[in-house]
Amino acid sequence: LNSTGSGTTAVAGVFDIAFRFCRANGTSTSLSALQLLGHGATYTKDYWAFPIQPEMYSYELHANRAGYSTLSYDLLGAGDSGKPDPFSVVQLPLHVSIAAKIAAMARAGTLSPALLPFAHIIYVAHSMGSVVLNGVMSHCTPAVVDGALLTGYTHPIPNIPPPSSDGVLQEADTAFPDRFAGLSPGYRVAPDRTAFYGPEGTFDAHVLAVDAATQDLVTIGDVVSFSLPEVAAPTFGGHVLVIVGEFGGANCMGNCSNVNSILAPRHSNRVSTSYSFPWIGADASVSDIISQTGHNLNLHLSAPVTYALMLDWVKR
Repeated sequence: LNSTGSGTTAVAGVFDIAFRFCRANGTSTSLSALQLLGHGATYTKDYWAFPIQPEMYSYELHANRAGYSTLSYDLLGAGDSGKPDPFSVVQLPLHVSIAAKIAAMARAGTLSPALLPFAHIIYVAHSMGSVVLNGVMSHCTPAVVDGALLTGYTHPIPNIPPPSSDGVLQEADTAFPDRFAGLSPGYRVAPDRTAFYGPEGTFDAHVLAVDAATQDLVTIGDVVSFSLPEVAAPTFGGHVLVIVGEFGGANCMGNCSNVNSILAPRHSNRVSTSYSFPWIGADASVSDIISQTGHNLNLHLSAPVTYALMLDWVKR
């Protein structure tokens, strides 16, 4: 979108993107697959390796121990990646283009001299990162990823505003002057993190405190362009897993217990539910609801259960 929101402007350039690669020891099968990890708004790649209690909260550690290498990265405008114009440059369509390029380069082995090619790319994403993944699935033909694992996301639902559009965002340089001094006012933070969590007892209060202290950025451009990649992906033929927390706020208005009606259930059992996703062409689609869990699945006491479910799906 252009600065007025009334049209589009082409964006091109060279952007700095920060990565973290963790190579795992595993079988020849698992070593041929790379898990590409994309975080959500106001987070960084450290969402996948939370800075406390890694045995509990680090998905990277769990994936590596299961024999899978991971490549996490900071979205443009977040973490250690570049901070270009937060209004007209850092938007969802550009995130989609960057993510697709990263996936293609990782597969070809051209992302870094230190990385060999990978035969399979499994893109694992959370929240706004899942919106980006939706865009990759719908816009890339042929597909650049073989599997899509979307967490904290259920595709667009009518009349539900995008996350962080309700006035809770604050200018980053004002809220955290020691960390973000000098940044454009288009870079925002969300000091109140409670919306990302379930009820008391579903998370560790210390985790919430660390989350609040280490939170990162989202741009006004991200917010206004949030829904642009949310389109059908009828040509995507890879495997798909969608996971939400029971109390996830992102598309379920704080209660995802009715997600069956949202995702058009085909059949279900106590462990997992298979769905016919109206917006995906893939037949191999599965969805799960994690009980006693809010939007940020990785930061709840149920995280090990969530990770076991995710990795079991990856191995199939």
